[in-house]
Amino acid sequence: MKVKIILLTALISFSSVVHAQSGLIEQLEISGPPVQNTGGYTGIYYEDTSYLTGAQSGLIGMNWKDFGTRNAKQTESFVCRAYSDSNCSGADEIVYHALLDECTTTKQTNCIQGVVAIKADGTEIVGKKDQNYPEKSDFTFIGDSKLGIPDGGLPSLWTFDGINHQGGDKFLLFIKFSKNNYNNSRVTPEKLTGGIFPISIATNVNGAGPFRIKPGKADSLGHSWYMDGPNGKCISNGGIGDCAIGWPHPENVRYRLSIRTNINVSSFMHGRITDPIISIKNSDSTREISIEASPVKAPVIYAWKRNSDLPDSLNSYLNTGNNWVGGGYYYSDGSGTREGVALLRGFENYNQQSFDEYLLWLPAINERSTGSKSLWVFRTLSNNESNLDNVSQCFSSNKELLGFVSTNAGVYISAPPSFNTKTQTLDYKVASPHFDENGNENIGTYNLVLRSDRARCLYGFTNAPISATVSVLSSSGTNQTITTTVNEKNGWLYLSANGFKYSSPVIKVKLSQAKNQRFSISCVKGKITKKITGTNPKCPVGFKIK
Repeated sequence: MKVKIILLTALISFSSVVHAQSGLIEQLEISGPPVQNTGGYTGIYYEDTSYLTGAQSGLIGMNWKDFGTRNAKQTESFVCRAYSDSNCSGADEIVYHALLDECTTTKQTNCIQGVVAIKADGTEIVGKKDQNYPEKSDFTFIGDSKLGIPDGGLPSLWTFDGINHQGGDKFLLFIKFSKNNYNNSRVTPEKLTGGIFPISIATNVNGAGPFRIKPGKADSLGHSWYMDGPNGKCISNGGIGDCAIGWPHPENVRYRLSIRTNINVSSFMHGRITDPIISIKNSDSTREISIEASPVKAPVIYAWKRNSDLPDSLNSYLNTGNNWVGGGYYYSDGSGTREGVALLRGFENYNQQSFDEYLLWLPAINERSTGSKSLWVFRTLSNNESNLDNVSQCFSSNKELLGFVSTNAGVYISAPPSFNTKTQTLDYKVASPHFDENGNENIGTYNLVLRSDRARCLYGFTNAPISATVSVLSSSGTNQTITTTVNEKNGWLYLSANGFKYSSPVIKVKLSQAKNQRFSISCVKGKITKKITGTNPKCPVGFKIK
């Protein structure tokens, strides 16, 4: 049977299949509730990649009735192979996913400049592109560089000499810009997402087929286009009968991914990696972004429950307004009520609303995760995650990368840090089930990377060295014993907290600086360099700090 999945702003069809036989959480196959063809069931499927790899490149022009108002309704949609097609350039709005392929020239932008695997002994192995997968698509497109619309390419497979995972030696690079927020006239991307996935190609997969977009007139649900995403345990579409399936990352291997782009990324990034190192090189019209990090294992939640068996607090939340709408519909009697559907809930946004619902689900699953998935994934903030009006002006720029937060938590608040004026701390919320699939405690990891000048701005510090303390406050209000590291390098402040326990602790970061501390800066003017020392050294007139 076909399952209709509401994914952000689109409906995606998946086939209902049985659970994975391999035992790997990377190949978990979702299916309907234990009692088929009946309503009154709500499920939860919370993991970090299906929304990323489920949609390949595609450009859609959309027309609306009462466009730009609260009463706007979709009327018709079209697929375009180029933005210059009048069905897109003349549409009320466009939505798209634009996958990045390998850079083939030094002048090319919005492309993958390279990827490197780094072994435990520090040996670096340069990745080699093997092929695109799939090798063709009916939905790749040409954008418009003058308007900031990138071209939509294909996913790519890469290998690293001597690096293998349990399923072989191929790694899927799935990096894309997306514009998928409805009912606005913006054409530039809203976010950049990407990941590195160990994969193998599975053949003779029942129901597997190429990625498709189905546009047309709006239906009774008010949607004018649908996608066919990957089926069952497939993480990305291939051809007829074949697809990419996931595997765990090899142990003790880090990756460094570099992309070249002429599009501004949002001020904050977040992801499923650990011990990240960020590097950005700006030129006149492009920037090179490099992210080096290790994979991390993050808990996955998958369960079905009868509505009557859910906690009162969760039912109350879902029954409020349209909070229950959205997810995978495995059954619907057409009544438009929760009791008339079997609905699998899932989320992509890491905002307060998703965080609150996740916490309400934890008692329903007995604080126990389904498994821990090996991930290397990053994202910029989406519109639904950005909350720049409520953070310090020190973090309000939207034209440069100011920070990166990464964690193995099941869910977290991804927006820039909230500054607690009472405790003078940067506070972050994270949550996961208390126990893993074997009944052992889930142990947390957390990394925060901040632009050093932004951290100094927040506290009014000078350029003198700063120190930091990181603490973890449990949901009961007690401090946990954790391992922390703090260092400053190349204009970035790196902080980490490890070894804490879930369910929903708050991580607090407090920066400090010794008063009247003497330090030195280097000032340059042409070929002349001067060293200035003091408690608040400044460069002489005509000199710039090096």
